[in-house]
Formats: sequence, C-alpha cells, structure tokens
Amino acid sequence: NWEAYSMSKHGKMVTMLGDKWNWDVPLKDAFAKGGQNAPTCASCHMEYEGEYTHNLMRKVRWANYPFVPGIAENISSEWSEKRLDSWVVTCTQCHSERFARSYLELMDKGTLSGLAKYQEAHDVVQKLYNEGMLTGQKTNRPAPPAPEKPGFGQFTQLFWSKGNNPASIELKVLEMAENDLAKMHVGLAHVNPGGWTYTEGWGPMNRAYVEIQDEHTKLREMAALQARVNKLEASKTSLLDLNSTSEKISLGGLGGGMLLAGTLALIGWRKRKQNEA
Repeated sequence: NWEAYSMSKHGKMVTMLGDKWNWDVPLKDAFAKGGQNAPTCASCHMEYEGEYTHNLMRKVRWANYPFVPGIAENISSEWSEKRLDSWVVTCTQCHSERFARSYLELMDKGTLSGLAKYQEAHDVVQKLYNEGMLTGQKTNRPAPPAPEKPGFGQFTQLFWSKGNNPASIELKVLEMAENDLAKMHVGLAHVNPGGWTYTEGWGPMNRAYVEIQDEHTKLREMAALQARVNKLEASKTSLLDLNSTSEKISLGGLGGGMLLAGTLALIGWRKRKQNEA
C-alpha cells in the first residue's frame, strides 16, 4: 500500500508540499485549517462519514486480496455498496461526487479484469495438477517439510522449493494471486497508474499468463506424442514372434496365399511354353 501511494500523484504532492502544512491541527481540520491539499493515509483511511477514528475496517471492501473466495462475489452486494458510498464521502473532500464514483467504478472493474485473468490461468494449472501432468509431478516432487502437507499452490511454495515442487507454472500462478493481482488492486485504489499497468499489476500478470499457456500447450502436446508412441510400441509384432493362435493363422493364411499364387503363375508359364511349341 505504501509503495502504491507514495508513487501516486497524491503521494508525490504530499512529498513536495507536505512541509508547508500544519501537521499539528486535528485531522478534521487538516484541509480547512492545516493547508492540506492532498490526501494522506490518515485522511483517507481514518475518515468515516465525516468523522475520524482509529477503526480502519468500516470502509474495507476488497481487503487487498481479490482472489480470496467470496470477496469478488460480494463486491456488488448492498453491504459493499454502503461502504462504497462511504468512500465517496471521503473522496469528495477534494473531488466531485461524479468523479469519485467514476473512479471507484474504474477501480472495481479493473480489479475484476485482473481477477478473471488470474482465474483462467489458475484453472489451467489446477487441471494439469489434478491430472498429474505438471513437470516432475510423478517423478521429482518431494513432500514439503512438516507440518506442511503436499498440495497444489500452497502459500509456503513462495518461500520453499525442492526438485519440481512447486512446478514453475504452479509458482507463477501463485505469484499472480499473492503478488501481482494484489499490487494491481492497490495500484488502482491509490491512483498509481504504474502500479496497475506496466511496472506492476497487469503487465506482470499478462506475462505470467502467456508463459503458463505456453507451458500448458507444450505439456499437452508432449503427453499426446507419448501416448502415440506407446500405442505404436504396443502394436508392433515381429513375424517371428507370434504370441496367439490368430496371429499364427494370419501368417499361415498369408503363406498359403503366396504359395497358391506362385503355383498358378507356374502353371500359366508352362501352358504358354506348350502353346509356343
């Protein structure tokens, strides 16, 4: 949050102009009497319906981690809309209500777009894991240290690895959720375009998505090729290695047919010779 805020226009204004403000006045008087003309962490997060408090939870909607089940599904609920209205009150300390609502809508839609990108990539990797197709999953995936349990996309895989645990795309999709999507949301929330476009957020998420899809295609194609090779190897049978009665009958029939054809050819040749004589 601090990185996203400090690199935003709001944060830069505080850095450039903050030494001219009166920081001794109460928060409620910061704009009117303290000379403050840009929001600080306190003026946004401690404000609630025009009053200031240390309860920072009353306006929380996304909780910084959009991938957590239930959060996105609840973002358009009446509960969430009431909290959105409270944020509008906060933003209208400096901006018009129309501008505030438009930007908060942008924040929600942008976060949902990032979430959809992550979920698509997650489903691809989860399916590969369920089918036992991740690189080294069946041959080189040591169990994590106790008390951790083996599983897919575990939080500890951000900090621990051994062999092919986690697989590269498994780690990528975990980082998409825990790092890139979270940064994208807080970049949007703090009005820091670099935090949701190129440097952080969408840019890294898009790159991870492409790499995951590439590896997915390679793994699927390799599995299909291996299946074809296995099928060909299973169907190869030497003429001198007949294992069943049907194979022997087939070979006998082939030999008998060749003998019959040769006999007929010989008879025909003899008749032609007799006619010529």
